[in-house]
Amino acid sequence: MAISNVIESTSVKELDEMSEELCVLYRLQYEALQKSSYLQMPQKEADVYDRRRVRIGELCDLLTKFRVAGS
Repeated sequence: MAISNVIESTSVKELDEMSEELCVLYRLQYEALQKSSYLQMPQKEADVYDRRRVRIGELCDLLTKFRVAGS
């Protein structure tokens, strides 16, 4: 699906939900690093941290495209 179609079919509510998810993920990343540095995290926690990092990247990419399209 072309990004222009995704942009047109995405509602303000969906954008708000993505922003909210992004905030939650950032908070979880911050809390994880407060508990232990990345290099000292147990492998299971590091894997979860990495999955959140990937999702944060996806959300940032999506939200950036909406910001650019809305300019």
